[in-house]
This record gives sequence, structure tokens and C-alpha cells, in this order.
Amino acid sequence: MFVRLGRCLWSRSPFLPCCRSSMSAATGFVSGPVVQNVEAEKLFGHLKLASHDSLRGARRAACPSCGHTSHTICMHCYVPVGGVVFPQIERLPIPIDVIRCVIEGNRSTSPHAKLVCPSSVTLYDWPAIPDYKRGTKVILLFPSKDAVSLENFISAERRTLQPVAGEIPFDRALFIDGTWKQAKRVARDERLASLPRVILENVDTTFWRPQGEFAANNLATIEAIYHFCVQLHDMTSGTAHNGEFDNLLWHYVHTYSHVVSTQAIRRAAAASAAEDHQPSTAAHKVEEEESRAAAQ
Repeated sequence: MFVRLGRCLWSRSPFLPCCRSSMSAATGFVSGPVVQNVEAEKLFGHLKLASHDSLRGARRAACPSCGHTSHTICMHCYVPVGGVVFPQIERLPIPIDVIRCVIEGNRSTSPHAKLVCPSSVTLYDWPAIPDYKRGTKVILLFPSKDAVSLENFISAERRTLQPVAGEIPFDRALFIDGTWKQAKRVARDERLASLPRVILENVDTTFWRPQGEFAANNLATIEAIYHFCVQLHDMTSGTAHNGEFDNLLWHYVHTYSHVVSTQAIRRAAAASAAEDHQPSTAAHKVEEEESRAAAQ
């Protein structure tokens, strides 16, 4: 449940979705093949995502606010560029704050959440940290030794506070977006010392690049935010999640599809090049005999 290169450690079991479904007009989402890569379809085909049309063919462009040239998102101003139009979610279950290590640059995924749901997401560039008012109940999503699962934390708070049915027993959730080293440094800040640590269970990353020892539990920040919202909704609303927060993964899924497709093309090209430069057995023997003869 922490963030490393824009990715968070949290979970203990596999990412499960492997089903496929279409989007219909009745759901308010577009119909048709939003996810166009086979591997991406297996993982994300069940999600109710808006069309990726504005992302396809997007080119680097100047930010309308600062003039900095970026691809899809200006990471300085947190605004879309190049004609990209992010889908909108009215609000998340609770407000979310993210402390973002700006050194991450374009690898950071927390701005995706800000652009999809600006009313519920606030980004802070480290070393800035939210100044929470006394009495505000905030949880920090971070895998410390004393961290508890979201489900256990909610259960314990309900026993203590006895909130109204369906009420969420805390006010805000805080995430850290940075490398593992950066995230640990931020988490040690004395201004965060009093915040209870919480982790997510039963989710693994779908990130396209192997992360060594952190591979299974290392979620992208936007994955962590998405699964947190889904689990919190299911635990407190009395109804199952029905795609309300799926567009949090809108940009991530498109990037996944693009990266995986590019990787497959490169592998095929490399294999083809290797075959072209591999001499046949007979020709190879002739070359060896000619070499030996020349040496004599």
C-alpha cells in the first residue's frame, strides 16, 4: 500500500477481474471495444469506461496554463493538454488527499484521479502536507508494521463510535505518491505521526513493468485509489459497486494497452531480426570448413 515510482504497496492476493462485458447506453457509458488490447481486455474488459477516443493519437502540446510542453497531462498545473478530455466522476465516497513527490514527473498516476474527480481529490507537492483541523478523522494508506486492513479498521471504529448505519467512520483518506524511499521519508514526517495506517487487501497490481520483490503487492497510486473507493463503497453503502468509480482507471487502462502492445511489437521485431541473422545449419558448416581451410 505504498507508492514506488508512482506505485503503491498494499495487497495480499491476486487481482481478480478477468471477465468481459460491453458498455451500454443504459449505464451512461459508451458501447463497443473501449479496451482494444487482448491482454488489457482480459484484465479490464469488465470495467465501465468512457471512450478513449481523445487519447488515441494524442501528441505533445503546450499547457494552456503554463506553456510547458507535455503529453496528455501537464504535471505542473494538473490540466489535460493536446485535446484530451477526461471523463468526470461527480464525487468519491470521501475526499482524498495525495502527497505527491514531484520528482516522479510523468510517471505519477495520482493526477489521473484529480482530473477525473476534481471535487474529491486534492494534490499536495511534497514537502507540502495537508493542514488538518483538530477533530478531522484522517487515515493514511501506508504499509507500516502497525497498519490494519481497511475492513478491520472500519469494524473497530464502528464498535467504538457506533456511527449511523452506512456512515463512513472517518473523514478523509491520505495517499503518498512517490518511490518507496520517498514514501517512507514522507510517512516519517512528524506531521503525519498521529494518523492511523491502513492497508488494502485482496488486490494485486496490473502494472506492466515487473517490480522485483514488490511485484505482487505494488499498486500504481491510481490503482490504490480506485480499489480503496470500491472497497469503501462496498463496506459502507449497503450496495455493491457497479462501475461508479471505474473511470478513475481510464487513463491507466489506455496506457496499459499501449505499453503492452508496444512491448509485443518489439518482441516480435527482435525475434524476426534474430531469425534473419541466424545462418542455416548447412551454411554454418560450410563457413566453418572454409575458415579451417583458410587457417591451414
